[in-house]
Amino acid sequence: MLKLLIVDDEHDPAEALKEDLVAELKQIRCDIRICGEFEKARDHIVEYNPDVVILDLLLYSDAPEPSVPGLDVSKYIWEEHFCPIIVYSAEPDRHKEISTGHPFLKEIAKGRDGPSSVAAALREFEPHVQALKEASDHIRAMSLVAMRDVAPQAFNASSTSEQQINIVKRTGRRRIAALMDGLSRDDLLAPWEIYLCPPVSGDVQLGDIIKEVEASPADPTKFCVVLTPSCDLVRTKKRDPKVSEVLVASCTSTRCGLDRTALKEMSIGKLKDRICAQMLTPGHVDGIVPFPKYLNRIPTMVADLRKLKLIPLDKIGSSPENEYERVASIDSPFREMIAWSYMQIACRPGLPDRDREAWKQEVVDELREDAEK
Repeated sequence: MLKLLIVDDEHDPAEALKEDLVAELKQIRCDIRICGEFEKARDHIVEYNPDVVILDLLLYSDAPEPSVPGLDVSKYIWEEHFCPIIVYSAEPDRHKEISTGHPFLKEIAKGRDGPSSVAAALREFEPHVQALKEASDHIRAMSLVAMRDVAPQAFNASSTSEQQINIVKRTGRRRIAALMDGLSRDDLLAPWEIYLCPPVSGDVQLGDIIKEVEASPADPTKFCVVLTPSCDLVRTKKRDPKVSEVLVASCTSTRCGLDRTALKEMSIGKLKDRICAQMLTPGHVDGIVPFPKYLNRIPTMVADLRKLKLIPLDKIGSSPENEYERVASIDSPFREMIAWSYMQIACRPGLPDRDREAWKQEVVDELREDAEK
């Protein structure tokens, strides 16, 4: 069932649109409601929990201070009750002031072909709405399970109601995240699921993928991977980051990276057989860390843990003056794998070259002697 809410202060056009949508969307089960007052739109949204909102803008252009109540409703939906929005107005371009080019935002002008365009947008949204509902239902189910499981410990750990509530909320949040990670037991993670894109944290973190702002996302040489520990990069109300520069590993193409490893002499056929065991499973080979492609944001590439540089922390961000942007963070435990890979390169003792062939023969001779006894 697709739940649609039409927000329009003009009753007759709203009813006409409803009738047109019922006729156009015969293949989709719909429940359509109308809210005729912008001031009550929030209450309708909270009560009805629509899957899609079809929103007029209501232009007060003649007022001393021109206002567009529909924009306030749109901002509320986007910030507090996310769902796809179809702006259906005489001047839909007014919405572009807050539109981000998001695929779940459509702007359609009222007119003869308007209802058909709205119906087409709804047919496009429908499978994605169902996916959003399934994801939301799963998160809610995991939330209830988490709260059920942590409540006994919370009540046993404290005798005051305030502390019990605090423990349930905080422990519950952590447990929800862990339960969501458990999804991988039922289905293999896609390679790109190691990324959190866009990054969740406001601070630069170990494992962040950064790119030169003006560079093409298809060029791996314009990317770097952060190696500085996250604890040194965090900014709080009480302290600034402990470092002013960030240690990063430079990235390059997979072919260039493999040419710096023991795999360089292998043919494509042999490499295909060994790449999982020798690079993808351990997470690195000879200081080369592979990264999968992510849509149009990150190319298939590798980071060279021996090709390092320092970048000023204040050059990484989203402001126009920044030279680097954070494209994605690496999710745990893959973030820790990057740290472990770098430790094996940076923290190993410097040993002189030894005659390993003679040592190998010594081991083989001993094994042969044991076998002959």
